[in-house]
Amino acid sequence: MKTTRPSRSMGLAARREWQRRRRGSVLVPILIVVTAMGMVTMILSDSSRSVARRIAKKADVERLEAAADAAADLAVHEIWKGFVKENGGKPGPLSSAQTFLNTKGVPKLTSSQIGGNVDPKQMQSVGKFDGHALPWNDMLSTVPLAKNGAGKPLVGGARLHDLKIVREDFGSSIALRVKARTAFGESTSDRESREIERLYVMAGEEFKGFGYALLANNVNCIMCHTEVDSTDRYYNSDPAKYGTFERARVGTLQSLKIRSTTAESRVAGTIYTRGPFMDKNGSLITNYAATTLKSVQLDPEGKIKQNSSGAMTTANLAQAAGTPLPKVANLYTNYPINPVDSTDGILPEAFPPVIPDENGNRIVDTSEYDAVAATATGSVSGGTKTVVNIGSTLSGSGLPMTDSQASLSGAVDSNVVLQGSTANPLVLNGRIAVKGDVILQGVVRGTGEIIARGNIYVVGSVRYDDGVNAQGKRTFGVASDGTQNRLTIAAGGNILVGDFLSQAKSTSPMVTGKTTGGFNFTITEMALFNQMEWSKAKPQLSGYGGVAVNNPLYDPSYKPRYYSVYPGDPVAVFAGGGTYFNPTTKTWMGKEEATSWTSSGLSVYAQDNAAVAGAAFLSLMPATGWVTAAQLKNMWTSTATAQGGGPFQIDGLLYTNNATYLVARGSGPYGGQVIMNGGLIGADMGILVPGNGGVGLQLNYDPRQNGVLKIKDTGKVALSRGFRIK
Repeated sequence: MKTTRPSRSMGLAARREWQRRRRGSVLVPILIVVTAMGMVTMILSDSSRSVARRIAKKADVERLEAAADAAADLAVHEIWKGFVKENGGKPGPLSSAQTFLNTKGVPKLTSSQIGGNVDPKQMQSVGKFDGHALPWNDMLSTVPLAKNGAGKPLVGGARLHDLKIVREDFGSSIALRVKARTAFGESTSDRESREIERLYVMAGEEFKGFGYALLANNVNCIMCHTEVDSTDRYYNSDPAKYGTFERARVGTLQSLKIRSTTAESRVAGTIYTRGPFMDKNGSLITNYAATTLKSVQLDPEGKIKQNSSGAMTTANLAQAAGTPLPKVANLYTNYPINPVDSTDGILPEAFPPVIPDENGNRIVDTSEYDAVAATATGSVSGGTKTVVNIGSTLSGSGLPMTDSQASLSGAVDSNVVLQGSTANPLVLNGRIAVKGDVILQGVVRGTGEIIARGNIYVVGSVRYDDGVNAQGKRTFGVASDGTQNRLTIAAGGNILVGDFLSQAKSTSPMVTGKTTGGFNFTITEMALFNQMEWSKAKPQLSGYGGVAVNNPLYDPSYKPRYYSVYPGDPVAVFAGGGTYFNPTTKTWMGKEEATSWTSSGLSVYAQDNAAVAGAAFLSLMPATGWVTAAQLKNMWTSTATAQGGGPFQIDGLLYTNNATYLVARGSGPYGGQVIMNGGLIGADMGILVPGNGGVGLQLNYDPRQNGVLKIKDTGKVALSRGFRIK
């Protein structure tokens, strides 16, 4: 309302009325402002209380979920603690974990209950479990927890209402699914109650052997005319890098045997053996410095010392001693198993198969191969690629000359012949899996893995398509356009490099694997490999003078695996007569090896003989006979002729939990020499590379190979905490 200011001519009463009305018109907006401010204050106050309530509720939820998580952890910790205790204070194999869980009543899901087998990583899909009455096992009474006044379990200040577990067994792991429900009150219908489910995985521990240039169960003939180095140092052309290169490592899990005065070998780093260090007759070596197996000078950090010209200084072997063991020695004998005591790095306990052996029969079954094949998503293109269907045979007399496949991708359900040349290299891109055997030779480019269910035959040099630098030196592992070159070869069977069938000279007749045929280095080593299997499978062994002695290595649960040349051939075991077992040193003494079918101490058993009953048998020649010895012979000859001289060359990592043979005879086209850049990792290693007066095997470790193959050792279980399921 608008008011007109009174004039001076108006009376006093009129002026007072005007002032009263003016005051009223001013108070109206003031009252509106005051009222609005009050409303804002009320809103802010309510909002603050609401925020506080939400914060408090969120805190309660987080407390309850944290308490439920802690309860799940406690439940699995109790299981793990009991499992380790039952296995003598250390994790046992996966099979014993399954048995332990059975005895503890941890129920196992069936395939129908989860809609088919799934990988543990895929178990986050709750839909796989919904709609099923899962056979949960109650753990409330088995986990030590605090109690409230009514004797009810508490965790993290919350009441624990449910704690249940169920499991699913996979080929190489066990998935434990744990459910826990917590609340602040005695009713789970309270709005503050919370339920979580979490996954834990008991799986084989990751194999840690790929940090070695050479790793085997036993080394006998290998350390003769051998140089072990690293690719980083060997191919370096930059003087500024002298003295910066890591040492190489050589390890044996059972024993190391050398010809102490004629080894003529050097390791640019450290040698580890978990068993004894012996001479060729099995006697323990104590004067390590007197042997012709040497090391080089190392700095305190394990780097190789080099002079101004880049040369290394040879050093005598000196055994590490003391508790704890010092780091960076050049020789460790009886190296400990316990990681706490393994001060200079981990030396594995066994060689797990690249294709997990789910049923423990030591043979790659179809279902086992299929599981690994499902992880193969790579390809091989270029070069010459030939597939031979399982049940068919390779045509022609030697290597195929035409490319029959544009590329091979993922899993290949056949036998495969792969060849590359400088003009047309094989191009690797990721992992492929081959259901049969693989024959390989030539030039390769790119990064990839070839995994075979059967054997792998390297019939000629396998070299990277590397470039050269400004000094004309090879840029190891890098092509001229910068492409990274790295090959990994892994076999479920054996790996055979070079001519393993000929007798003493490469032109001699080939062995048949039967006593009516010839004898060669391959059979000599095979008899020693079989000796070690025999040593674990027999309660008594042939001692001195042929007297039976109790065997401290005997394992009644061990399933031996014996080798033969051809499928069905007899098994040769060098375990008596000219050699005898010493139960004190746990080693074989006497004659070093068998050199003929009639050698004293060599026993030959048909595969149906009771002496080898229950064993698995593995042959060096293909199980299906798809390629013949004559064809392999032609392949060895043609690839050597095409190379035109020089050492046999192999770029890549070779891995198998069975036998690896590497043969380059002194009388052969390679002059008894091999240059290998990568790594030799495998259970049984037979190497014949005499060197003809010089270095025979130049083995350079490629550190890029460490960690490429993610292999789980199901003989030693590890526990990992997985994801929330919901």
